[in-house]
Amino acid sequence: MLMPAGDLKSDLRSLNPSIFASKWMFERVPHIFENDLDVYIAWKHQLGTLLAVDPRAIIVVGSAAVGSSLNPAKNLRPLQKDSDVDIAIVSAHHFEVVWNWLRNLGAERYRFPRDVQSWIDEHRKRLLYWGIIATDRLLPLTPLAPRWVNALSAMSKKPPTVRREINVRLYMDFNALRAYHVSGIRELQQKLNA
Repeated sequence: MLMPAGDLKSDLRSLNPSIFASKWMFERVPHIFENDLDVYIAWKHQLGTLLAVDPRAIIVVGSAAVGSSLNPAKNLRPLQKDSDVDIAIVSAHHFEVVWNWLRNLGAERYRFPRDVQSWIDEHRKRLLYWGIIATDRLLPLTPLAPRWVNALSAMSKKPPTVRREINVRLYMDFNALRAYHVSGIRELQQKLNA
């Protein structure tokens, strides 16, 4: 049985942000899988095989995990039929592949469209600090593209992620994953308790 939305708001107000992240994202079957552990494990194993990533390092986060958006600007908006699915992948190897690619771009980055250049700058200014690479705008350009673009496309045809865009963020390690999400949860708690 899925946890009711009221529990989410109550837990947001009362739990330590790290415990909230564990309870609502890291240590449970994501909302989108409707508490079906077998389906969740099979889905992660299929995605892991396609990406060449251990399934244990794949974590559904965001509204697909919780059932509501934890973005402070979205006021706990429930998961929509057309909402994307955010996936965290903890892989030092894949993180380093893309990080090295980003560092070695040099003047080549000026050949990309302006929005991609801005996204590269956003990584340098903010995301890399947290040990994160957000692949949603960069993936088709990175060395991971040949395998990962096809894998994510294939998984958007599998239940329960049918016709949903799947966005991946690479995390250097589990500490980076937790620190980033705890920071966002803390910001949302401050907004709720204001």
